[in-house]
Amino acid sequence: MPKRRRRRLHTRGDEMLGALAGWIVGYIAAEGILRRYMHPLHWIAALAVAVAAYGGVWLWYYWRSVYREEQARQRRER
Repeated sequence: MPKRRRRRLHTRGDEMLGALAGWIVGYIAAEGILRRYMHPLHWIAALAVAVAAYGGVWLWYYWRSVYREEQARQRRER
């Protein structure tokens, strides 16, 4: 019986790209919203958005993997 090749759901690069995109979007948004405040707040806001984006992408892939495993288990039970 040949071994099936398991498709990888994602790599860590996906989360890092999400964090980078989140940082860019967060910084641009913070520049517009926090224009009157001191500059380090922009970096802090961008960092918070980047961390949230990293976590969001990780949760998305985690949810997809759990969902796919559940679907595969249901198919096996049929």
